[in-house]
Amino acid sequence: MFMKTWTNTPTKNQVLLTCSLMTFLFLRLLTMTDFLTSDRFSNRQYLIFGMLMAAGFAISITHFILYRANMVGKLS
Repeated sequence: MFMKTWTNTPTKNQVLLTCSLMTFLFLRLLTMTDFLTSDRFSNRQYLIFGMLMAAGFAISITHFILYRANMVGKLS
């Protein structure tokens, strides 16, 4: 029940938390490792990194769109 409410009608704080968490994880991975500059990583690791980041950003964008849609729905 909680997850359904959290994903269907996110609040402003939840959207900020989701977006900031994804940005933090993305930047931390890039700055704390030599992921993009090293040849040690395999294509599979790059693919996994890309899929995880794409999924995270999709969740962030979806939360933002749902939040904006709910705000417009409340105004009309």
